[in-house]
Amino acid sequence: SGGAVLDSQGRVIGIHGSSETAGVTEIQLGFSLGIPISTFIGLQERLKVKPQLLTTAQPQVSPQQQQEIIQAITGVIVPNTNATADIWIERGGQLWRLRRYEEAIKAFDEAIKQNDPKNVYLAWYGKGFALGNLGKYQPAIEALQQAINTLPKREDLKNFHSSILQKQSVVYRYLENYEQALTVINQAISLVPNNPNHYNEKYVVLSELKRYDEELAAITQAINLAPRAAWYYNRGILYYNQQKYKLALDDYNKAIELNPNYALAYYNRGNLYRRQQKYKLALDDYNQAIKINPNDAEAYNNRGNLYYDQQKYELALADYNQAIKINSDFAGAYYNRGNLYKDLQKYDLALSDYSKAIDINPNFAEAYNNRGNLYKNLQKYELALSDYNQAIRINPNFALAYANRGILYAILGQSEKAKIDLQQAAILFRQQENMATY
Repeated sequence: SGGAVLDSQGRVIGIHGSSETAGVTEIQLGFSLGIPISTFIGLQERLKVKPQLLTTAQPQVSPQQQQEIIQAITGVIVPNTNATADIWIERGGQLWRLRRYEEAIKAFDEAIKQNDPKNVYLAWYGKGFALGNLGKYQPAIEALQQAINTLPKREDLKNFHSSILQKQSVVYRYLENYEQALTVINQAISLVPNNPNHYNEKYVVLSELKRYDEELAAITQAINLAPRAAWYYNRGILYYNQQKYKLALDDYNKAIELNPNYALAYYNRGNLYRRQQKYKLALDDYNQAIKINPNDAEAYNNRGNLYYDQQKYELALADYNQAIKINSDFAGAYYNRGNLYKDLQKYDLALSDYSKAIDINPNFAEAYNNRGNLYKNLQKYELALSDYNQAIRINPNFALAYANRGILYAILGQSEKAKIDLQQAAILFRQQENMATY
């Protein structure tokens, strides 16, 4: 509608656009497609405007305020009989927004029972959405397909059709069926070629398929269509993974320029600075990420790694502890704290943390390798050998695990096995160096 979205302090944080079903029906369903203020800021030069930017902390909504909002949304009682399909679909959408997914599905089912050709496709769409949120991916795919099957053949529904296809692509990704996800998102793009969200989804799918050139083209097209902070951030991640650090830094900077409260952009720029050993800049970024989002376990963990690199062990330990306090299933934080305890010669604590990391993530090859090193140092050679073997089973290209197992074989007097492992480690190390150079 073009109206302002305000926070509780009266600041403009977005501009109302429309819901996914705008122009299709009066029922609001799915995401609301507003324009983030960061997008407007990104367009300020093109629009020849200079907005006043306020970057103070975002105000928080109290639990009481949250309950008042929820009551206002759901306070109207829907009769269990004689309610029309439109009413049930509207209620399902409200419950979905409140993340009450099981209740939402029941409401959508009530609409589906009526099988009104004017709106049954909306009920199937909402049900597919809610099923996906519950992790019921195959039923979600089927519900979304039913939405397409029951979609009236009207030109004004083309945009909505492409939205359904995009949701299907996302669910196929969760099912790790990446080729089908790519097929479906390409269908969405063929229907609506100028939707940047479609190209971002295509970027994510291509990332899983490791088709890097196409991935870059997709996210760049999303940026060209809409210069959003999230798109620059995503491209920055791609460049970082390709070790194109200057390009990654440029994109992280642009994301932060567009959205000064983008915690993830600060966090990942901090990772880049840490890799470049620019520790002061990295620390500033981690601190900013934590200031914006005090419950970001990843930021605490990586700031802990930074302190660990600088041998500031007490500060590192405090951050690892905080990361684990926020997320008790954070395998990486246990692993990193285990490394710290090992360096401090607190071997029992290190062993406990390595084992906890493995319990959480049984495919954590690095944790097996480091626990193997600890067992080797404690002369528990059979346990060490078992852990090195497991690390190599999980990652057959784990050069360091071959090297450590080769050293163990040498200690055990098994020279031929030691020679084989050390040669394999040397080959893998050389391959990794060549890949890094490339």
